[in-house]
Formats: sequence, C-alpha cells, structure tokens
Amino acid sequence: RSLLASLEGQAPFKDAAKTRLFRLDASVVKQHARERDARAAWLGGNGLEARGISTATALAWVGRSLVMEDAGPTLDAWVDRELERASGAVRDELAERLGSLLATLHRRGIYHADLKANNVVWSPGREARLLDYGRVRFGRRVSRRRRVKNLAQLNAALPNQVPAALREAALARYLAESGYADDPSRLRRDVIAESLRRSHHWRGC
Repeated sequence: RSLLASLEGQAPFKDAAKTRLFRLDASVVKQHARERDARAAWLGGNGLEARGISTATALAWVGRSLVMEDAGPTLDAWVDRELERASGAVRDELAERLGSLLATLHRRGIYHADLKANNVVWSPGREARLLDYGRVRFGRRVSRRRRVKNLAQLNAALPNQVPAALREAALARYLAESGYADDPSRLRRDVIAESLRRSHHWRGC
C-alpha cells in the first residue's frame, strides 16, 4: 500500500472510462473503477499462469489496484513501429505465435472476452503474452461462436497494414493446433464477416 500511495499526484499514462494505468518502477498498476474488477483480473491472471499461458505476471492485488509486470509495448504498437521493416522470417514468426496463442487458449478451454491487439505483447523470439485478463473465463469447451469472436477481435484490432498473407498464416496455424473439427472455409468466412462488422482497425485486404 505504501508503494501505491506514491502514485498520488502522478498522471496515468492511459486513462480510460473504467481503468487508469500507471508505471511504478518495473511494474504497471492498473486501477479499476470497482474492487471486484481488480479481483477478477487477479484471479484471471493467476488462472492463466496456472494453465501454462504466458502473461504479464500479476504481482499483487490491493483494493481496486492490480500490480502487474511491465511487459513492454503492446502488439499494435509493435506492428505500427516495426512491421514495415520486419523480415519475412519475423513476419512468419508473428503469424505462428498469434495462431498458437489462440489455439492454446481454446484447446485448454479458456475464453478471453477482450482479445485485442492492445491486450497482447509480442516481440521476435518470444511467445505472445496476454496483458488484460479481467474478462477471462475457464471452462471445458470454447464454443464455435466464441472462437469466431476471438479470432475476429484480434484480426479487426490489428492495424490495417498487417497483410492478408500474415493473417491467413495465423489462421492456418490456429486450425492446425486448436483441434477445430468443422469446415475451416466456413470458419474463415465467418471470421472475415465478424471482423468487418467490428472494423476496429481492419478494413479488409
């Protein structure tokens, strides 16, 4: 609590409707509007780690505040800054890591209700890691509807300069590793339609 008290008077580096983010040494403090939301994030982060999912580690929960490891720039920031000059090998790795992340989540019965590019961290040579885990659900099976939603959330949230070939490669990796048994071409059509409906950043390519 004494460390959190040092945030008084400090300007957040991100100020949203329900959360504010602060940097504290090598950590990030996420202040929630409600204590129960911070508790849900604490439980979600620990639940992901217990199931072998790579995250920005949840370090402490105090009231409305969740203290997390500072894992670095988010995926959308990396794409904006680095993708244009990235080699083919790095682009291939990015597609593989994203497809594998979603496949691992769904194969292990995990659904993330807000799986966007600003909730993922990635850099070459590392796994894709989850940042925001307050809306994670653990169960036995992820439905087809939720699979489409997760794939479309991430696809629509990636900046439009991410080429179609990289998106297709990520989907192919997902299909190869997720155990998805239905028609893959129909899944692809539904993901594209849902992505365009959301259109966070992607306008189709």
